[in-house]
Amino acid sequence: MSRFAIVVGRFYEELADMLVASATEAFEEAGAEGVDVFGVPGAYELPLAAHYCAQTGRYAGVAALGAVIRGETTHYDYVCGECARAQLHVHQPTGAHAK
Repeated sequence: MSRFAIVVGRFYEELADMLVASATEAFEEAGAEGVDVFGVPGAYELPLAAHYCAQTGRYAGVAALGAVIRGETTHYDYVCGECARAQLHVHQPTGAHAK
């Protein structure tokens, strides 16, 4: 049995709650012995929180959940691009977050 972590951007609270409920259910159905949930302000903070969870060595896996809604500015493109780039580094042992 394994323990998993969920990091979730809480900016859109109702959506975040639904994402966490679904992910928790999926982990439990797969036989996870437990799931710890860590909230962050928004999607931009997800990669760092995922990195912290991964570095503890306590978790068999980490799910990063969040939402960015496209508006009339370039904010959506910036946040999504930077979040995806940083999340990629978390998952690569030679990435910027590797020790």
